[in-house]
Amino acid sequence: MRRISYIIAILSILIVTYYGLNMYQNSLSSASGGSGSGQTGGSSGYGYTGQPSGGSSGNGQTSGTVKEFTVHGYAYGYYPSTLEVNKGDIVKITFMSDDILHNLYIEGYNVATSTVSNGVSSTIQFTADKAGTFLFYCTVPGHKDAGMTGKLIVDG
Repeated sequence: MRRISYIIAILSILIVTYYGLNMYQNSLSSASGGSGSGQTGGSSGYGYTGQPSGGSSGNGQTSGTVKEFTVHGYAYGYYPSTLEVNKGDIVKITFMSDDILHNLYIEGYNVATSTVSNGVSSTIQFTADKAGTFLFYCTVPGHKDAGMTGKLIVDG
């Protein structure tokens, strides 16, 4: 009977510690990113998240169509793993991790989301001013090599 009590006590301590560390890590992610980093909790689902709309450069000139995507990262891949836009489009990608620490870096555009934990998102926005196919991947050590890659196709 005494042995069972010790096992239950140890398991309880481990569970509380695990959830406490997870909550602490999430609070650090939120505190370090703030509202300026685009980090939020929650998401509206997978893939393309809205209809294209006309963009504005802020000086009254129309610059391009806004293409919005929500990309989910998981060990070790992305969903969706292919994004397609037109040259001149304004690309807005909200990246969310579905498990462990991940991010999304786009080669050729040199843009990256913050590294986020489970349930946290980070948003990047840029103009697709170069045509071609561009690799995106997770820069967390070992993740790219494990296959956490995708591609951005810019037609034009």
